[in-house]
Amino acid sequence: MNLIKNIRWVQLTLTLLCLAFTSQTFCGEIMELMNESNKLPVLVISAAAPKCLQIAAKDFQEDFYEATGQKLEIVNKIPKGKTVIIAGVADQCSLLKSIDAKYKIDLGKLHDKWETFVIQPINNKNILIVAGSDPRGAMYGIYELSERLLGTDPLKFWTGHIPDRQDKLVWRDGIIKEGPPTFQYRGLFINDEDSLLCWKNVDRNVEPEVAEEILETICRLKGNMIAPAMYANYMTEKTRQLVHDRELFYTASHLEILLTNPSVGYWDRFTKAKYGKALPYSFVRHPKEMEAFWRDSVKRHGKFLNVWPIGLRGFDDRDFSETDDSAPKTVEERAALTGKAITVQRAVLKKELSRNVKPITSLTMRGEVYEQYKTGKMNLPEDAMLIWQDSGSFATVPFLPEGAEQTRKGGNGIYYHLSYCDNQWVQWVPLNVIQNEFKKVIDAGIKRYVLFNVGDMREIPMSMAAGMDLAWNAKPWLKNAGESRCFLEEWCAYHFGQNNAKEIADIYEKFWELEYPSRVTSVTEVVVPNVTSDLIATIWKQESLTKLAKKNNDPNALAEYAAKANFNSPGGRLGKVSPEYLNSVKPRWDALYNQAISVFKKVPEKDRQFYFDNIILQLQTSRLVNHWSVDAIDAFKACAKKQFGEAANLFQKAAVPMQQMIDEREKACHGKWKNWFRGEMHNGWQNSLWALKPQWLLRDTKTLVEIMKEADNLYPGKDIMITIADKNNFAVKIRSPKNPEIKNVSNELNKFFKERGFSVITSTKKTTDPHARLILITEKYLKKSSLPKS
Repeated sequence: MNLIKNIRWVQLTLTLLCLAFTSQTFCGEIMELMNESNKLPVLVISAAAPKCLQIAAKDFQEDFYEATGQKLEIVNKIPKGKTVIIAGVADQCSLLKSIDAKYKIDLGKLHDKWETFVIQPINNKNILIVAGSDPRGAMYGIYELSERLLGTDPLKFWTGHIPDRQDKLVWRDGIIKEGPPTFQYRGLFINDEDSLLCWKNVDRNVEPEVAEEILETICRLKGNMIAPAMYANYMTEKTRQLVHDRELFYTASHLEILLTNPSVGYWDRFTKAKYGKALPYSFVRHPKEMEAFWRDSVKRHGKFLNVWPIGLRGFDDRDFSETDDSAPKTVEERAALTGKAITVQRAVLKKELSRNVKPITSLTMRGEVYEQYKTGKMNLPEDAMLIWQDSGSFATVPFLPEGAEQTRKGGNGIYYHLSYCDNQWVQWVPLNVIQNEFKKVIDAGIKRYVLFNVGDMREIPMSMAAGMDLAWNAKPWLKNAGESRCFLEEWCAYHFGQNNAKEIADIYEKFWELEYPSRVTSVTEVVVPNVTSDLIATIWKQESLTKLAKKNNDPNALAEYAAKANFNSPGGRLGKVSPEYLNSVKPRWDALYNQAISVFKKVPEKDRQFYFDNIILQLQTSRLVNHWSVDAIDAFKACAKKQFGEAANLFQKAAVPMQQMIDEREKACHGKWKNWFRGEMHNGWQNSLWALKPQWLLRDTKTLVEIMKEADNLYPGKDIMITIADKNNFAVKIRSPKNPEIKNVSNELNKFFKERGFSVITSTKKTTDPHARLILITEKYLKKSSLPKS
């Protein structure tokens, strides 16, 4: 983030505490671009400029208005008597060529560079040029100018940050040259995207307007690659064109071979349309059909910029040996099969792509693929990129290239989790972990490709900013051991005020000290299976546990179950979870929360909502799950001792922090973020926060989960699916309309739910299933809440 780098440059000059920063800055003339006497600059872009540069110019115009309240004029020719900003590709833009010839500014230094740009004032001529070595380089130059001159936050869509109003604009940075980047390909993978999918509506789609914001964010962060949501209907023709217009490379996850997506019904729809029935996703049984699936994708995407994933992966992000019972039995045989698939895939690319296009291919060594690769039986071509990966749960990199692997022709890349499927709720990866891991990565020769898994994006703006900053220019992160702390303080200064920066940075680091070893999702994954068992479910009724035991005709049943409950993490990805540890850190969570609340009052009022969303809410999520788990575990201990009255009190006590957490998360669903957490209710993970919700919201006779199960059981075999839809609703999807018995189901369900105190609304929105009718069942039980008072 170069806004942060600007702050750092001042700090460097005064204190010499931090080392180098991203840009090379050279002394030059201070240039006034706007003053209080209505002197306004004009942005000059050639009519023939690349589309990505034209889009960036429009973004700059919007940034200009946000910072100044003035409308910036964009023209195609240099007007007389105006201060001008001229942007273009150095060897393509005739305007820049003429300026270069006249004033000898040596734009030839950009020739043949990858994604490099120069921002340079022309002395005494009221001309500021932004020249790129290629279209993306010029585009990055425009966004760099916006950051430095206007104070624009590259992540403004996600942070809501609006720069202070400016009446004067003065360019003080002389000549700026940036690039080429440390990593050639740098991008974001929008994965495990539940909130993002259902934020705008209850269907599992990512709308083009949301995709457009994501793509703009990538460009502002100087990225050049997008891997879209895996479990969503994401890449429509319109969205694919947006990726192309931005001149971004399109890639995909490790299971989406040649940009196919076997998930969310794509494979089934393809085989039904082409072969008349859904076929198993198996390269052993159906190699020709899978080849046709790959070929169809290459034909659709071949005219665009792509990084093509190759290899062989099973359905639903599992090893193919897990999902295909006809797969070879040994890892060596499976490696050979993967190699055979890669040969087919490369042949498809060669045939379907233009002869002038040399495809960029990548093999991600996720799951068993690493073991297959290490057998030496895969016969991976030397010109394919080898993509290494981190551990996911702890964002550490267990395996790195060695020896000849470090200099292989295709180069090496890294797939790195800033968000993970079982931990999307908080910004859990410490910046010093990112810095330390990437030093190892780069030292091992990995520089060609980096793909950050970012989940829903909104929860991790700082992590994204740091990761993409490092990917663009890793030099300061490699040279200065304290760079992560420098970045953290500058982030806090920019978003929450210079006077609060150090204390808020301390809060972040204390949060990571508590969250990283025993993450909030690890806690729920250990505790929830015990709490949501069939036997325990009725605890959430207002009944005494003694009566419960008698109802089961076995007074010892509950005690025996509770005694067997295991609340210790087995280790691995779940980390440090045990009753003793959870109880020991409880006071530290409370102290940190109190500190964060005390700082809330010091934060400028315009920044308090983001402070709440990005600090207090995340801290509260982890803290309150800690409180809930401690009380729930103590309740189990009481049950084991047959102290049922005490256990009932403890379970009711545990309900308080869970309800409080739900209320807190509602506070982050404001303005454009209304319904932001709705997608979590569709999450099938047993440790989802929203999966816990029905267990804590009590009714007189039945929990919501029980009611949903009861409704589902009324119509066995009728293809009815009931899921939680949002904070006030759960959805009933009724399929198989050709079945005449289904006709009366809607009326019967309406009656069923109304008898139980629900209101029923038939939705007019289309579902992803054209044969489904969606009914929203509503219960009014959530409290309204607001931000902490200042």
